[in-house]
Parts: sequence; C-alpha cells; structure tokens
Amino acid sequence: MPLLSNRYFTQLNVNNWIVLIIIGIYSVLNFWGVEKNLPYIPEVDEQHKVERAMRMASTGDLNPGWFGHPGSTVIYPLTAVYYVRYLLLDGSLSSVSGSELSKVYDENPSELYLAGRLISIFYAILSIPFIYLVGRNAFNARVGLLGTWLFILYPLVIYHNQYIRTDSAAIFWGMLSLWLCIRIYNNPSIWNQLFAGFSIGLSIASRYFMVSLIPVLLIVNGKLFFESATSKKNFLLSMLVGLLAVCLGFTLSTPYFFLDSNTAIADLRNEAREFHLGADGLSRFGNFRWYLLFAFPRSITWPQWILTIAGILIIIYRKLFLQVLLLGFVIIYLIGISISGLHWQRWIIPILPMIAIFCSQAVIFGVEVLAKKLQFKPSTRNGLLIILVFILSAYPASQLIMMDLRHSNPSTRVIAREWIIANLPERSKIAQEWYTAPLNDTDYFVDEWFSLAYHAIDFDVYLQEGYDFLVVSDRIYKRFFNEPDRYRNEVKFYTDLFGKSQLLFTIEPSKTVGGPIIRVYKLVHTGG
Repeated sequence: MPLLSNRYFTQLNVNNWIVLIIIGIYSVLNFWGVEKNLPYIPEVDEQHKVERAMRMASTGDLNPGWFGHPGSTVIYPLTAVYYVRYLLLDGSLSSVSGSELSKVYDENPSELYLAGRLISIFYAILSIPFIYLVGRNAFNARVGLLGTWLFILYPLVIYHNQYIRTDSAAIFWGMLSLWLCIRIYNNPSIWNQLFAGFSIGLSIASRYFMVSLIPVLLIVNGKLFFESATSKKNFLLSMLVGLLAVCLGFTLSTPYFFLDSNTAIADLRNEAREFHLGADGLSRFGNFRWYLLFAFPRSITWPQWILTIAGILIIIYRKLFLQVLLLGFVIIYLIGISISGLHWQRWIIPILPMIAIFCSQAVIFGVEVLAKKLQFKPSTRNGLLIILVFILSAYPASQLIMMDLRHSNPSTRVIAREWIIANLPERSKIAQEWYTAPLNDTDYFVDEWFSLAYHAIDFDVYLQEGYDFLVVSDRIYKRFFNEPDRYRNEVKFYTDLFGKSQLLFTIEPSKTVGGPIIRVYKLVHTGG
C-alpha cells in the first residue's frame, strides 16, 4: 500500500506540473499581441465598458446603466481597478462626472483598455485548472490533461480573451460551477451546495446563457435525492440553499438589474432582437444546424469535431452519470443560443472546454482499444498517443501563432490611417464605415456610419453632400454580398462605387498583417 500510495502521489504531482506548464504556455499565447491596435482603435464593445467603469469609479454611482450581457463580473472589477489606480493613488479621475471621458482617457487610452484586457486574461488563466479538474473527475486524468491542452490552442478563444469581453469570465465561472456540481455529487454537503449555487449566479452575471448551469445543479440534486438513504428533509434544505445561492450570487453581483429594471428590460429586448447584419436570417433549427456544421468545425477544426462527435457517442454508450451530465449541459446551452434570433460563432466559447474534453475522450478511448487489440507495449501506446496529439494540435497551433503574430504588428486599419494622413489633403471631407481607418486626432472632417450603403443608397448622394473620399471595409460590404438577393440595393451601392469611383488605395491582410480589406475611393466632383 505505501508503494501504491507513493506512485499515486507521484502521478498526481506529474499531472500538476503538466497543468502548470499548460498554464504557462496559455499565458504566453494570451499576452502575445494583446495591445493589438491600441492606442488608435479599441475592439468591439470595449469602449462602452471602459466609459461605464470610469464613470462608476469617479462618481460612486455603481449602476452601469447597461445590462446587455450583463457582464457584471468584468465591469465591476474594472471599476475597482480604476478606482484604486486613479482615485486612491493619484486622483486623476476626480474631475470626471457622468459619461464624460477623463483626461487620462484622452492622453493615454491604452492604459485603460489594457487594464480591462488583463482582467479578461486573468479569468482565462484561472479557468485552466478547473477545466482539468472537470475532465479528471468526470472522465480521468489523461482526458482532463489532453482536453485542457487542446482547448488552449483554439484561436477563437484567445482572440476574445485579448480584449474586454465576458467570454473568459463565463468560462471561468462556468467551469468552476461544473466542478462544484461534481463535488456535490461526491459530497452533498450544504457548503458545496452554497458554493456551487453562488458560482452559478456569478456565471449568469457574466453571460445570461450560463443559466444553462441551473439544470445541471437540479439534475445532480434530483439524482441524489432519489438515491439518498438519509433524511429527505435535510437534503431538501441543503438543495434549497444551493438554489437560493444562485439568486444571491446574481443579485449581489448585478443588483441594478432589479433596481434599474426598466433599463434591464430594454437591454434584454435589444439582446433578443431578430436582426443583425450577417448574424440573422436563420430559423431556430437553422441556427442549431449552423453551429453544428459551421461554428464548431471552424473553431476547432473538422478532425477534432468528428472526434468530438465520437466522444459524445461513447458517453451515450457508457451512460456514466457525470459524463452524461456534462453532455446535457452542452446540449442545453446549445439549444439556448439556438433559440435566439441571431447566431454568432463566439457564443459557443463557454462550452468549448467541454468540446475539447469530449474530443479527448474519443482519442484516449480509441488509443486504449487499439493498444489492447494489438497488444501494444505501454511505450508504443504512449508514442501513438503523442503522435495523434501532435497531429490534432499542429494546425490550430500554427493558426494561433500566426494570429498572435498579426496582432503584434499594425493592422490594415492602422496602415490605412497612416496612408490617408500621408496622402490625402488636410481638411478633406471623408465618409467611412465601421472597421476602416481610425481618423481621430486628425485634421479631416470625418463622418462614420455602420455602412455607407445605409446612409445613402446611391453613392452619388455623397457627391452632393460634398464628400471628397469614401472609405469602405470588407467586414461590412461582404455581409451584403453574402446575401445578394436579400440586400439588392446595398449590393448595387457597393458595385457602383467599385466600378464608377477612382480607387486610390487598398490594403489587404496577410500572414503577418491582420484586419479587414480596406479601400479608399476618390469622388470626382463636377468641374473638380
């Protein structure tokens, strides 16, 4: 027994060291290129989080005035960072009131945005041990290690970790919640109920879709209730504590959801909208099919997705409770995001750790079956596993490295800004759409719309309004060209613009330069 015990703890220490190595690699991949386009361009949704956090820190009014995600586990920590850094230490935010930007923001926006991005990365790094623990406790240590390894190489995840979003917070609180639910199954104490419920509340406070964790808690407790030989009354009390803790965790982290209910309801209605260019137009079943046939394969590669499906079939065949429980969570979550009128690839991020674990289950199971049938030696079996892991990791790892390399260089948007400043006359009148050149702090007269085709269906209108140049981005116009029958007028606008105006400059992304395709057109005025 002492010998077995020593071997057990030796293996445990080895696994812990592997997890630490994975954390180190994941940290490098997240920090590499984190500045992106700063100080010129914050990423999508970052500015409103920074502005709200600054207002809350400087005024003491802790109502964010927005509950779209709701994102409380990001906005409030960011508020605390700003309060400590700028109010307690140097008081540089003391003059800010309402929604005004501070002098700090005007002079050094990079510092403010990087603080928020570091919070996102901090959540991402903290999630790694719990991904491993969930995989180890529901499957085995090998599945947990391999699933954690595959997960850290998903470019989609790291891309969103590197700016101020709630995806990494949802992963952290979600994986912590799943681990705590597993702990309830193994030890249904009132403390485990309390911690699990509170963590689920914080998960929902990060992303509403994480409400899918509540059925996990209910199913675990339901199974334990019917199988329990102890007092049903005491167990019901413990179960009730867990459910109340869910409400407590959400309420304490997002109190103004109830105190400012009118705003919360309006934001929920906006989140439930049916229209968003490039992310709508499918039925509920169409959304579900889109996630299965497009979002998952594109996020993790087709080989991993096929293995994931195999892993799911193995789970269904074995019918082990904890594994089926995790599969149920993924299915409930997927149904939840499919019910929305919109579909976004990034919405699958909180369940990608489970997808990586299911994929790993198929790999480990397949190698073990093959090794048993062919009577491989342990060294041969391990060698085969290493080769398979290398094959599965090679492509996503190369894509991830190239992505971080692109993020460490100026993007096409920054290059377009530099070209415009160097080549277009000062005080020119420019109309541009989103995802083009950041022309703040320049001498140009700039108007910007989401799409130039939305402002004027005929580009001659821009001539009549006195614009000299139009700047467009393929992140906008490609959305129309992808659905030409639905957006005939918008497609005609861009087709006419491309064919009838003078193209002065175009910049495209490359292996080392990220960003959209940006085009600059000159409008020729009559007599000009």
